[in-house]
Order: sequence, then C-alpha cells, then structure tokens
Amino acid sequence: MAVAASSVVRRPSPCDHLIQAYTDDGFLATVVADYVGTGFELGEAAVIIATRPHVTLFSDRLTALGVDVPGALAARQLLFLDAQQTLGLFMVDGQPDRSRFLAVVATALDCVRAAGYRGIRLYGEMVDLLWGHNLEATIALERLWDGVLADERLSLFCAYRMDPLDRQVQGVLRQVTHCHSHSLPTEHSERFDLAVDRAYTEVFGVAGDAGCSGT
Repeated sequence: MAVAASSVVRRPSPCDHLIQAYTDDGFLATVVADYVGTGFELGEAAVIIATRPHVTLFSDRLTALGVDVPGALAARQLLFLDAQQTLGLFMVDGQPDRSRFLAVVATALDCVRAAGYRGIRLYGEMVDLLWGHNLEATIALERLWDGVLADERLSLFCAYRMDPLDRQVQGVLRQVTHCHSHSLPTEHSERFDLAVDRAYTEVFGVAGDAGCSGT
C-alpha cells in the first residue's frame, strides 16, 4: 500500500513494515531522521542497522533536528549497528540463518530495553546489500523480519537504493514491496516511475513489468 510519508513515518503502528526506494542519500537521511526523531519525541528508542556512510549522514541529520546523538547513544536510546558486519553474523551459505538472525536481533533489542525503553523503532538496510546479487536471500530476510515484527509488535523501516534506468528494477520492486505493509513515495515519484516505464519501453517495446522469477 502506497502512503503519504509523513503519517506512517511519524506514527507507525505495531508490525508496520515500511519500504523506501530512493536514489538520493540526502533524501533518505531526511526521511529516516523524521522516523527516528519523532520516535524520540514520543519517548521511544531506535535501532539503526546501516552502512558506515549512512550512520554518519543520519547522525548529522538527527543533530540538525536538535537530537543529542551522543547523549542518545550513551543512554542506549539509540543503537547503531554496521549493516555489513551484522549481515555477516547470520548469513550461512548465501542465505539468512533463522536462529542466528533471531539471536542478533534479540541481543540488540535487549540492549535497548535494559535501558528502560519499550517502544523501539527499527531501521535496516542489510537488504540493500543483498538484493542486487541475491534476491532470494533478500526476500527470506524480509520474511524473517516480518516474524520479528509480529512477535515484538515493533515497526521496521527498510531502504533500497534503486536505479530507475535498471531494466530489472520494476520486477524487483514488485517482489520486495509485497513483503512490506507500506510503500513510501520516492523523492521524485512521478519522475522515477516515468524513467522506469521509459527504460522498459526501450528494452521490451512496450511499457510495463517484465516480471522476475522467484519468491
């Protein structure tokens, strides 16, 4: 379901699983900071699993919103995890191992909850490191997250960097979007969709979705 970003980003419901396709890091940082910063205003915490450049970018954007990032980290209201390193803790033979994944997530949640925070907003981009070369593992990981959200009654924001001129992007978007409850608008949604349609017209002769195999 596509939604206006401001409503669900600022006030996600338990079990909400958000997907943000993006092309610009600055745009992503603005939306993530809105998601996390609003949670802080409500007394919630956040676990952010991101690449190192994005950790720096998100920290800067949160600071610009008036968030005391060092203070939040010290209070364990905010926890940063490196996406590549975290992914490596539970991937086995190219697929996410369920028991290892759940152990990693439990450790992160326990760390935050031990500081007294019950409401926790999750952000992850490990899927962004996977989908370009291992779509099957990406879908499997998204489904594991769905189980966590259902059990823990938490929300999760996932981000996918997309090249609208990549002829496979629309098929990928369709598959990964099915794993989420809400699809957030891109920074230039109309231009993004137009570029996708144009790319498919050039490749296949008609605008549309060529589709992809797999689940």
